[in-house]
Amino acid sequence: MTITPMQTLPDIIAKDLAVVFCGINPGLQAATIGHHFAGRSNRFWRAIHLAGFTPEQVRAENDRTLLAYGCGLTTAVERPTVLSRQRKVQWGPQPTAFAGAIVWVLPNPSGLNRAFNLDNLVQAYRQLYLEVARASDNR
Repeated sequence: MTITPMQTLPDIIAKDLAVVFCGINPGLQAATIGHHFAGRSNRFWRAIHLAGFTPEQVRAENDRTLLAYGCGLTTAVERPTVLSRQRKVQWGPQPTAFAGAIVWVLPNPSGLNRAFNLDNLVQAYRQLYLEVARASDNR
């Protein structure tokens, strides 16, 4: 039996989310399984839990439960690929907003991203979590 990737992953978004995580594009395993950040070596789910976005570690197959925590998921490019090229960017808040929302660049949680260990990923995601919490306290 041959497993072929889905054409796209569904956006998991709703009104009034605190944050929408936008992946570069789905990996082949995520597209095949049909859930965001589903690769075995992907550290997204662990990083967002340890950063404080979720009270427990969500499994990729339960990606829709992120909505209950005020978080959504989408991808910048729908087409799945094996690798995404590393770009030179500054991590953290960006100077230009997108549709009025603050843009925050985070390290890629893929296990192939050897430049960031789990502790560094959690630290980067935690900075965003603290900013989101601060912004919601000011509403």
